[in-house]
Amino acid sequence: MSDKITKLSQAIRLGATFRPQCFYALSKGDDTNGMTCAIGAAYEVHLGEFPLPLKGISASEVTSFVKRFFDGDDMKALTINNKIAKLNDAQHLTREEIADWLESIGM
Repeated sequence: MSDKITKLSQAIRLGATFRPQCFYALSKGDDTNGMTCAIGAAYEVHLGEFPLPLKGISASEVTSFVKRFFDGDDMKALTINNKIAKLNDAQHLTREEIADWLESIGM
């Protein structure tokens, strides 16, 4: 991940520029026609371009990734990860709106 990306909101915002948004999965499609959710967008920034779809990524790996932004605080990372999933999948907020929310709470 770039040293300039220090907040989860920044990673989501940058990753959102790479490809369209998907719901109910980290990613869908393939390299050419792929899509990512909010966390998938941030994960793509972290890893650099990755082949889609992301398969075999466990929930604990995703939480570990999110935890990097919270000084290793497991509970905070899990809470924020679950909230982002709800905003993305249940409320269908755009990734940019999710990034705006994260910024509003300092993340």
